[in-house]
Amino acid sequence: MKKFASFLSIALVAGLLSSCTEDFKDWANPQGNDPEAPFEVAFTATSAAAYDFNTMEGVDTIQLFNPEVKASVEGATTEYAVVLHNADKTKSTDLRTFENGKARKDEVTSAVIKVAGTQSEQRVLPMTIIAYTKVNGQAVRKQVEDVNLTVTIVPVPVPEVWYISGNGIGNGTGSHLAAACVAMFPNPDNFEELIFACKLDKSSYFWIYKEEGKRYPVIGCSKDDGTITSADDATAKGNLNPFQPELEEGYYKIVFNVKTFTISYEKLEDSFKVYSSISMPGSWQANAWSPGEDFMTPETITLATRENHDWSATVTFASDCEFKFCADGSWDGDNWGNSGFPMGTASAGANIMGTAGTYKVIFNDILKSYYFQEVTE
Repeated sequence: MKKFASFLSIALVAGLLSSCTEDFKDWANPQGNDPEAPFEVAFTATSAAAYDFNTMEGVDTIQLFNPEVKASVEGATTEYAVVLHNADKTKSTDLRTFENGKARKDEVTSAVIKVAGTQSEQRVLPMTIIAYTKVNGQAVRKQVEDVNLTVTIVPVPVPEVWYISGNGIGNGTGSHLAAACVAMFPNPDNFEELIFACKLDKSSYFWIYKEEGKRYPVIGCSKDDGTITSADDATAKGNLNPFQPELEEGYYKIVFNVKTFTISYEKLEDSFKVYSSISMPGSWQANAWSPGEDFMTPETITLATRENHDWSATVTFASDCEFKFCADGSWDGDNWGNSGFPMGTASAGANIMGTAGTYKVIFNDILKSYYFQEVTE
């Protein structure tokens, strides 16, 4: 019996060994397909014709550039990434394009405004075009730089001045009345945006009003989903909360887009001067270029923990004139100018060139933003 058991064990071992045949060589020595040879791509692009959007009503898309792609294999597809620059390439923005090099006209307008401003004049703007040609899971990247967009956009209307009021803005008490508010500023580079700057902290809240001195329309955040919306009466406002960004204490630039109803906050420097006064000395004054006269009115009542950085005045320029903004009633301190009128961002340098008329002027000494609204009544 023992001899039979020995023969059986030997037979089983032999059977197992005989199963380790050539069938298992692929497992012991894994094989793979040779990688596909990379394919060749030639990409060129040329500038499209010049466009004047003032004469192109009813047109939704334009040929942004003329692409030509030659691939060494069939079935390749190409997608493009485009970066639009201003003339000296100090500003840039991404621009969505279709596979054939076309883009939506309204998106082109928005991109031009971001890099070159709102003026309706012909612009020659360089583009960086990156082509991604793909086939069978492989991609080849090509880039060109010598292509321009030549375009004149339709004049963009300056938005109405909207107003902001909260527990540290305006009268500093958190009043829900627009009468306690401060004007926001049209962004001179993008008229879809209103900008403002102030000091905020985690307790700060505010509302935005469309008309000075009126409770409605008022803009806040929906209690249901937080979306930004406008209320035209008390019932509708009951469904809103104020803006409550809950930011760490500091100075912030607030950007509100009146078209998309979106808001953003940009942290600024750690500190800004609090000025005792702001004036506009210039050739328009009875005593020309006198910084100690014709002071502007502070817009935010300075409480123990609040600062004023907003100023307003109503001025009459009997004729075209030159002037600057000047702090603390003296040329020994800070003063700012610019060439832009009726709006702009002031800085040290040239005088502002004003046009004859009567204006309500607003000035924010954090952003150095100013805007002269013509008084017609």
